[in-house]
Amino acid sequence: MTTVTNKSVTVTKPGAADPPIDVGAITHIVSETLDMSLSTTTWDEIRSRTRALTGHLALLGDRCQVDGEDEAVARLLGLVASHLSLDKRPTGRSHAHDAFGYMHDTAVFARALLALYARQQGSSAP
Repeated sequence: MTTVTNKSVTVTKPGAADPPIDVGAITHIVSETLDMSLSTTTWDEIRSRTRALTGHLALLGDRCQVDGEDEAVARLLGLVASHLSLDKRPTGRSHAHDAFGYMHDTAVFARALLALYARQQGSSAP
């Protein structure tokens, strides 16, 4: 669980009961999303992909840990927490361009957290 308070980030370590993260599946959806074009993407595709990406992003944010005084990681996790707040997400009234941009930004954040998660798990970045 990630908690942001006064620019400090506290992250709890995953428990033994936490299922492993499917890095390959998340990498695939991130890559596909970053290859999408607004001109050929429907609202349903944006909505569906945004839901999937925000779920993956929240999971990755919960699993990534701030080691000591690593300000870059703390800042990244704070930006992710802010990005995921409900008031930042597109609604049915949002313009397609805004919703597409949010989806794209979510994929960029997910790619960054995937690299951080892989590094913290001792494997190479996806």
